[in-house]
Amino acid sequence: MNLLNYYTRQNDINIKENEENYVIELLAPARKAEDFNIEVKGDHIIIESEKETTFSFTSFKKSFLLPEQIDKEKISAEYKAGVLIIEIPKSEIAKEKQIIKVKESN
Repeated sequence: MNLLNYYTRQNDINIKENEENYVIELLAPARKAEDFNIEVKGDHIIIESEKETTFSFTSFKKSFLLPEQIDKEKISAEYKAGVLIIEIPKSEIAKEKQIIKVKESN
């Protein structure tokens, strides 16, 4: 399952792409930044979280196949307003564009 082709029936994940990055937005309210564990293992990014309160315990684990041309050393994450945001920078090769001109044929 490729990051860009990921499909979920849940409404808790958005995956976006812009010129510089792939971005994963994961809705995870009532947590703190230290409740998350994010690691890159081979060609996957794995996001885990456990939250324990007096009356409940919740956890989740999500895994995504990463595109080939990314800069793994520069992946960053922040948690704000109940949303975990992970930015996965594209490598310089992935940012290059090649425009292909379409010829008219008679």
